[in-house]
Amino acid sequence: MNGVESVCADSNIYVAGSYYGSIDVDPGPGQSILNSNGYSSYIARLAPSGALLSSAPLTVNSTSNSSAGFFLVQIERNGKGDLIVCGWLQGTIDMDPGPGQSIFSVGTPTNNWWAGQGAVFGSYDSLLHFNWAYVLEPSGIWGGGWWGHGSVFRTTRYGDIYSAGAFSDTLDADPTQGTHLLIGPNSANNYNASIFVIKLSVCQPSNQPQLSVSASSETICIGNSTQLSATGASLYQWNAGLPPQAVVNITPTASGIYEVVGTDLSGCTNTVATFISVLTCTDLRDEHLIASIFPNPASDFITINFPDCSCITIVDATGKDVLEKRIVDGESIDISGLNAGCYAVRIQAGRSVCTKKFVKETP
Repeated sequence: MNGVESVCADSNIYVAGSYYGSIDVDPGPGQSILNSNGYSSYIARLAPSGALLSSAPLTVNSTSNSSAGFFLVQIERNGKGDLIVCGWLQGTIDMDPGPGQSIFSVGTPTNNWWAGQGAVFGSYDSLLHFNWAYVLEPSGIWGGGWWGHGSVFRTTRYGDIYSAGAFSDTLDADPTQGTHLLIGPNSANNYNASIFVIKLSVCQPSNQPQLSVSASSETICIGNSTQLSATGASLYQWNAGLPPQAVVNITPTASGIYEVVGTDLSGCTNTVATFISVLTCTDLRDEHLIASIFPNPASDFITINFPDCSCITIVDATGKDVLEKRIVDGESIDISGLNAGCYAVRIQAGRSVCTKKFVKETP
């Protein structure tokens, strides 16, 4: 067993390390055996008494090369309460210890343990359930060598990661689908290395706040008010100079888009918007008009279903009327000439009015 690290959180003790072959992660009289044909790692959650509560094996796929493996070098707890581990990988590993999979493959295993290593970060909640994993991939059989030696990282209260370490040849410092190449010295002959310092954000599309916004009425008369409500975040920031709170009341004089940016406890943000239609009317009634739009999203045509002949107005995200016509129930409307984006459709039949939304996609 190598490189045992530990951190205390929520009255529990979290122990992490690497091993080769087999290890019993239960320090008590019971047994909890983990097996690996290469170097693998683990996280164990212990009670204050030292009793094993649960464990998370981070196992490298079976390999005949004794140098390949995942060598865990550090464990930290971020401001959100999640556990962050980092280590260096040569070979293939599943960073999700549960029923799911998060597979990473780095380098070509050779008899040189320093060749083709990549940096791997993993996040787990306090019960050792998998959150996410990142990998910084080397390029070439020698790329990324020596990453794990002397490498460190720290987390912010929002969960972002600052890390420093060593690399050789080429290292892709962007763990997403993008590329950010760092070029270091060739290590094949002289074992030289360069130092990297990077910041990794935990905020990715997969873990953005599940933000939503609704209005008590999306269609109102001039002079009337409506209430906007946002949910799914901890902090809210509206446009149009509205106060930074979850629920706001507005009395608009013109139709328009109201946008809110939500921030969660990790500092991750997401943005949603709603369209409020303002009409010049004295007796607005929309409860009797039932309408639907399909398909939605659409790229060429939409069909609007409603009980009677109606006048429709399509409004873009800036509040500008882009199409106005009279249609019958089930009539298809050509939207191929519209730019991609969100649109509102104001449907009026007699004195009954309702507003529906659709998304125009690029064909």
